[in-house]
Amino acid sequence: MKKLVRICSSVLIACSLCFTLLSPASLAESTSMGAIKVANFLNVRSEPNTTSSVVGKLVNNDVVKILAKTGDWYEISLGNQNAYVSADYVVIISQEEANELVEAAEVRAANTATGDKIVSTAEQYIGTPYVYGGRSERGFDCSGFTGYVYEKNGISIPRTSTEQSTVGARVDKGNLQAGDLVFFGCGSSNVNHVGIYVGDGQFIHSPSPGKTVRIEALNSAYYAKTYICATRVAN
Repeated sequence: MKKLVRICSSVLIACSLCFTLLSPASLAESTSMGAIKVANFLNVRSEPNTTSSVVGKLVNNDVVKILAKTGDWYEISLGNQNAYVSADYVVIISQEEANELVEAAEVRAANTATGDKIVSTAEQYIGTPYVYGGRSERGFDCSGFTGYVYEKNGISIPRTSTEQSTVGARVDKGNLQAGDLVFFGCGSSNVNHVGIYVGDGQFIHSPSPGKTVRIEALNSAYYAKTYICATRVAN
């Protein structure tokens, strides 16, 4: 079920990009650009009022081409049709700013796709036994598992959990994305365990002798207490 949610989420992101994000070339054709500023999402409507049908949704920092203003609404280009968004949630930006936002969104979309592939690979090995020093489908230790999964996706990372914690960019716990590495100090203040964040507050790992690869809650009592940091290598 959670895998389906992630796939649906990726599709929603892709659909949003299809009708909201413009290439630098198309941006050059417009004299008025706007950036969406919302906490969650903004409804795109067929007419300039809140009773008309919703024809799409935009998220924060999506870039739109503004065609005209009608009262408190902006008319925007939406694929092959024109639509409307509330002007209260649109900030007029320069073309340079628009280009930067579009490029950043393309990077985020690529990162999301890579992270989802990493998680999909990791989930194939649920049930594989823990083997000390293991780094094959016959059995994994924690860092052997993460290294093997990343290698399957064309990414090379060091062998041990301590070494793995030194590569990539540090990520706040509140900004984790699927595919990020999460690190713990199990019985220690130093990193000695690693897993892969899968989304929805959960991570997948090869826990310890006698156990198998599994998904667990990041904020469960034990792992919340031993959590140290996270890094993003897949970008």
